[in-house]
Amino acid sequence: MVEYIYMTKISQRIVSDEDYKNYLNELWSSFTLVESKEQLRDFCKDLFTRTEYKMFAKRLQIARLLLEGNTYEEIGNRLKVTEKTILNVNNVLAERGKGYRNVHAKLFKIEKEILVRKSKRIDQMTGAVRRKLPAETVLPNLLKSGFILANRTVRKKIKQSSARRDLEV
Repeated sequence: MVEYIYMTKISQRIVSDEDYKNYLNELWSSFTLVESKEQLRDFCKDLFTRTEYKMFAKRLQIARLLLEGNTYEEIGNRLKVTEKTILNVNNVLAERGKGYRNVHAKLFKIEKEILVRKSKRIDQMTGAVRRKLPAETVLPNLLKSGFILANRTVRKKIKQSSARRDLEV
């Protein structure tokens, strides 16, 4: 299968600053309204070309690897990207990078939680662990379920109010 790479082109037609700000705010709102990973995947596949999709994914990985202290050579070999691409992402990290850092921290936290859960599972499987009686788990599980449901509801409300708010471009 031959894969063609098309370069993204910007329209030569002039768009007013006001319209441009509205378009960007609508795009940002769209991202905040997505409620699941599957919905985000579908939205991004519709929004981006296959090449753009790959390009954004690699940029995120470059930023994460730079934040973890990897060298340009290590990143280039691992992701098959040029030094110029790595330099561009590094410049963004040096000049701004708040978005990359925020996402990296959140992904790092999730990855750490997954490792802790796997470690606990291994400990449970290898050690003699006393199973708790139903009476010992019912109340804590009910409380946990209630907090999770309340948290989901609050997060949904925050997303909706965030989507309605205009941001400076």
